[in-house]
Amino acid sequence: MQKTPETFDVLLVGGGVMGLSLAWELAQQGTLVCVIDSGEMGREASWAAAGMLPPGPSRGHWPNCTAYEQLQGLSHELQPAWHQKLADLTHIDNGFRPTGALYVDDGRAMTMAALEKNQREWDRWGLEYHQLDAAAIADVEPAISPQSQAILLPGESQLRPPRHLKALLAACQREGVDLQPGCQLLGWQTQGEQIRAAITSMGAITAENYCLTSGCWTGPLAAELGLELPIRPVRGQILLLNGPPNTLRRIVNAGPRYLTPRPDGRVLVGSTQEEVGFNKQNTVEGLAELMNFARQLCPALADFTLEQNWSGLRPGTADELPYLGRLPRYENAWIAAGHFRAGIQLSPATAVVMRSLILGQKSPVDVATLGIDRS
Repeated sequence: MQKTPETFDVLLVGGGVMGLSLAWELAQQGTLVCVIDSGEMGREASWAAAGMLPPGPSRGHWPNCTAYEQLQGLSHELQPAWHQKLADLTHIDNGFRPTGALYVDDGRAMTMAALEKNQREWDRWGLEYHQLDAAAIADVEPAISPQSQAILLPGESQLRPPRHLKALLAACQREGVDLQPGCQLLGWQTQGEQIRAAITSMGAITAENYCLTSGCWTGPLAAELGLELPIRPVRGQILLLNGPPNTLRRIVNAGPRYLTPRPDGRVLVGSTQEEVGFNKQNTVEGLAELMNFARQLCPALADFTLEQNWSGLRPGTADELPYLGRLPRYENAWIAAGHFRAGIQLSPATAVVMRSLILGQKSPVDVATLGIDRS
């Protein structure tokens, strides 16, 4: 660990994909950054994610888009460039691949009515997509069970979150970011409208600005500042299957559940959405549900080996939108949390926007409607 200076420019509380992305973005501007995390860096919801990257609207369509949709578009624009820059800097391939995705009607969460809603959104965004009949589906993804209708979205991509987090950590280290794992925030020292220090298990840390990037743990940290922040944990269980490569060539989405194939033959099967507090344990029922889903949608997966299972706690909010911007009451306190299922996807845009706000620069997206004081 490098020597800690008297005062950092920015202290980030939480070392997941949000904290590390923002730290890297800030450090590239010459900002002196410290990231603390009560556990290991990047080992919670970010590490557990599947890494799917749906496309978003291009800038020409932003005037008719919400702030959240603009974040989707900006991240879609940034993801390939971040992948290449991280690979050049760290020699770590985060697995970014523009594979495309198939959206199918599973008769449950994803029905044709839901698919038609997606189409209206994609039309408004100017995205390319293709409606497929049964014959075309069988040609595009022959391993999935017969489907009468589906939509092919060529612009969807994926990356491998553990590799992406490893690359971000290496990039942060190259830029001189002070990373302090195992450092728990215990409270705050405040004076008037300023936070003066973060009181941690490793002593007081002072900074000019402070930003909460702690996912579903952000609520209790904000409570220490007298702020009620309704971010809750939502457990998502995932299976990892292993079998012959190219059984599936694209991501297959069926509502909140999906099959995400890797080039080496592994297939991620996810995911559940469970309100069980901070319980990260996998359950027999949850894993059986996912296995049944996988085998019904792609019968060939019945012959795959179950290699691993895990779960993560997504940071959910009432409207499923993140909280971005300045915290009320304090001039030097910020938040970037609550991205629910879209943390990996939206991390580049969130980092660019929050870097702009914290450093007093013009933000590419006006996120005023995503503040914590929204009704």
